[in-house]
Amino acid sequence: MGRAAREGARLALRSGTTAAAEIVTDEPARGVLAETGLQGVEYLEAIGETEVRWNAGGREAFLAWLDGGPGWIRRRIRW
Repeated sequence: MGRAAREGARLALRSGTTAAAEIVTDEPARGVLAETGLQGVEYLEAIGETEVRWNAGGREAFLAWLDGGPGWIRRRIRW
């Protein structure tokens, strides 16, 4: 996923795009805009969360992911 995001950012820059908004669902794609020099904003998405998982610690894990921690990814793999 990160490789595809990097290639997309490079193609955007090469075509003259200077800013983008990216919806990030997977950790490897996080930070690609800044890494490639493309200006913009990343929206981190909690897709696939159910109310039960959200209430059973998913919310806290997602907030840790927002703060840069990998807890959200580990928790999703266990579920």
